[in-house]
Amino acid sequence: MDNRATFTKGMRESLHLGRVAGVRVGMGWSLLPAFAFIAWSLAVGQLPYEVPGYSASAYWVVGVLTAVAFFAGLLAHELSHAVVARRRGLQVQGIVLWLFGGVAQMEGEMPDARTELLVAIVGPATSLLIAGLGSLAAWGLDAVGASAIVVAAVAWLAVINGMLGVFNLLPAFPLDGGRLLRAGLWWRWKDQTRATRAAAGSGRFIGMALIALGVIQWLRLGSMGGLWLAAIGWFVLAAANQARRPPDPAAPAPGPGPAPNLAWSTPDPSIPAPRLLEGLRASDAMTAEPVVVPSTETVAEAMSLLAAGPGFSSLPVGDEASGRIVGLTTVARLSRLPAERRSSTTVAEVAAGPAELVVCAPWEPLPDVSRRMAATTDQRCLVISGGRLVGIISPSDIARVAARARV
Repeated sequence: MDNRATFTKGMRESLHLGRVAGVRVGMGWSLLPAFAFIAWSLAVGQLPYEVPGYSASAYWVVGVLTAVAFFAGLLAHELSHAVVARRRGLQVQGIVLWLFGGVAQMEGEMPDARTELLVAIVGPATSLLIAGLGSLAAWGLDAVGASAIVVAAVAWLAVINGMLGVFNLLPAFPLDGGRLLRAGLWWRWKDQTRATRAAAGSGRFIGMALIALGVIQWLRLGSMGGLWLAAIGWFVLAAANQARRPPDPAAPAPGPGPAPNLAWSTPDPSIPAPRLLEGLRASDAMTAEPVVVPSTETVAEAMSLLAAGPGFSSLPVGDEASGRIVGLTTVARLSRLPAERRSSTTVAEVAAGPAELVVCAPWEPLPDVSRRMAATTDQRCLVISGGRLVGIISPSDIARVAARARV
């Protein structure tokens, strides 16, 4: 399952696992109950039913190892997304494995429909390839007389990866199939926002259908799988709700579940109505070539830079070794630090970290960017193109272009 546009607490990295093909890989604590559930269901239900006669310890050892192999396959699915995205010029923050699968975290939106299609299709293709190779492996192991419990475990991995690949092809945004649907509509209509709304609408319908099927399965059969299916449906529904473009601020938040962005469901006179920004892109509002402060610079030095600068109120924070943007600091953040500590505290210590940053591409619709900014503490957006910082958007920038649009 894949949702690269939404970041929730459950999808944040809690434990860093290392790097694979240069991509940072981590896991959230919500992965642990999923792992335990899969290992338990294999050791107690699936394997004893298919291949009886083994000891309980054998079932548990194979169950745990099979669960590890399953998440390795899931990692391969997400890694394929990340590799193709990087080849298409997108920045990948990393991969996080969590309760409902995994997420490849990318900076900004897709630049065009072709990139969207390529990045989306490679994940299910990888899962289906693993399923095919697993089927061949299970057949070969059975042919050479391998242990029945090993053959059953490999066969289960083949089936579950096949199901993962097929499930992700459902036209339900933000699943890969929903992104394929959006890519096709985007290519046909030449309008990413309209395509996103249509794909999210399909995601809402399928999410509600999964919830209904899961509840029926649980009530009629008492199956825990039904509850799991309903939970997945709820996730798809909530993510599809969040992916939809927000209505006018005075309108109530749409659909069931938590409101995706309270800043759009609560009227705020300081936030321009989305209709004023209609048709504008991030590049229309950004302040180009912003000053970047090194992460090792002190707060006192940064405040002096802001005071001497041409009206800047925020500074992107860069890592001198890698050249990457690693944070963002503002006048408000710097001013909160007591004066006696400003000469001994680095900017990085008081800056918003990568997980808190709002990042977009120059061609992204400004209403969407403004909505995402409004949901954050700093209300800033870094504009990235080709892996390079090209601009920054602040509330004053949004207000300026909104005033021009109003005229």
